[in-house]
Formats: sequence, C-alpha cells, structure tokens
Amino acid sequence: MQTPIQIFACQNRTCRRDGSTQVLQALKQEIAAQGMTEQVAIQETGCLGQCGNGPMLMILQSAARQEIWYDRVQEREVPLLVKQHLLEGKPLADMLSRAKHPKRDFPVWTQPLPPPWHS
Repeated sequence: MQTPIQIFACQNRTCRRDGSTQVLQALKQEIAAQGMTEQVAIQETGCLGQCGNGPMLMILQSAARQEIWYDRVQEREVPLLVKQHLLEGKPLADMLSRAKHPKRDFPVWTQPLPPPWHS
C-alpha cells in the first residue's frame, strides 16, 4: 500500500552543500515527533534537476494527484512546513519553488492528512 504523502528530498552534492542533510534530518524528526510515519514516506533522492535552488523538496500527494515543490528549504523552516502543509493542508506560498510554481499559485491542497496521530 502506498503512503498518502511522499516527500522526495534531494541529497545530491549541491543540495548537500546548501544544507539538505540537515533539512532531511529535521524532516524525519518532525514527522516522527508528530506521529506521522504511517502517512508520510520520506525518500532521499539524487538530483531533482533544480541545481542551485536547493535544498529541494518535492511533496507528492497521490490521492489529490498533486506535486508541490519547495526550494531553498532551511532546517528552521521544517516544523512550519510540516504543521502548515502536511497537517493543515496549506502549502507555504513563500517557499514554493519559483521554477515549478512561477506565479506562486497552485491548485488548492484539498486533502490534509487525516488526524490519527492526535490522541
């Protein structure tokens, strides 16, 4: 069974130089802290074809058939990204990749994660 949300995190040389290793670690920790490991799969990738814009994250929600790209992601931004994008279903317009979302608009993210992680 495929997880509802997949996050692809570039770990190629340029993104690593810009801090993608720290972003990936923070992402894994935040997903685990929120109890979302059953709903979110994190995949380390090679180059996502956006060199110079990293660290890059691509978030794919299969049920909504949406692909959201973030560029220049910083470790300190990860908690907000998880809270607002994954939990509340509202992508962060200011962080969207300019190359993939040039007008910083996108289809409405209609399906935030269901809340099984809250007790």
